[in-house]
Amino acid sequence: MSQRRIRLFIATAIAIWIQGLVLLATIRIVNIPVPTMLAALLLAGMGAAAMIAILWLDLDEPQRSLSTIAIRTSRNPQGAHPLATRLGLPLEREYEAWIVEEIELYFAGLGCSVDTWAVSPRDEKTWPADHALKKGTKLLGLQFKRPHVSAPAFSKLSWRLDQPPGQVKGVYHTPEIVYCLPTFAHRDWRHQCLHHCIFWRPTSASHGSIWYANAAAPKSPDSKLIDHPNATRWGVIAEGLMRCTSGKLLDGSARQYVKSIHEAFGNADEGHGDDHDDELDPFTFYLFAIRVPLDDIHTQPNM
Repeated sequence: MSQRRIRLFIATAIAIWIQGLVLLATIRIVNIPVPTMLAALLLAGMGAAAMIAILWLDLDEPQRSLSTIAIRTSRNPQGAHPLATRLGLPLEREYEAWIVEEIELYFAGLGCSVDTWAVSPRDEKTWPADHALKKGTKLLGLQFKRPHVSAPAFSKLSWRLDQPPGQVKGVYHTPEIVYCLPTFAHRDWRHQCLHHCIFWRPTSASHGSIWYANAAAPKSPDSKLIDHPNATRWGVIAEGLMRCTSGKLLDGSARQYVKSIHEAFGNADEGHGDDHDDELDPFTFYLFAIRVPLDDIHTQPNM
């Protein structure tokens, strides 16, 4: 029995005892028939019992609710694990849609203007027009990679960077483009997806598979991305845009920028890798044109 219920019973008992003493004193002082006083005492007792029942149910309701939640959780202990798949592993385009929407809501909540495009380095028609990329705009590119999960454990979480050939080289030579690597597979986690991604810059023009934290893989920086010096989370990326340590400050025309992207991805293989789930160009990444307050617009990005 809880302490609150014990206090409730003690207080009720004292109140009924005092009520009884008052009634007995009234019988002696005032000449009221005993049956009438007993009826009044019975009614008072019934009222006290009803109050006890109401308070009992009121105290018990939160405990029953918590018990129900605990039972539901214990019945399906892996239901909320981020790497437990439900209805299959999400497609890469699903990850893109969820995370891009969260980024746009993030900047909208801060009152910052942001424009977003899905662009291909090999198709000039997909790039935004000159008037959309104004001088002083911060550019951030995200290259998404669908995770591979063989079991609901972070040691089994990895991403393949060798498909399509040439993509990682283009990202490596373009400092404002960052790999966005989702760390969840369960679809319910999409509501907090921006907090469950690793943003990472490659350290060379050639990478194979990279792991979240795999002790069984050959020891290298790519086997434990969670501790990699180039890996970070969204808040650091967003603050880096203001500090000019992430993204790129547009200091020329959009056409000049497009030309530099074409040069970076110039040797990209035209074929699609088998890691992609639709017919879109696998080299497509998302470009965010963001206008945020800057610490120093002359500071050069060093990512």
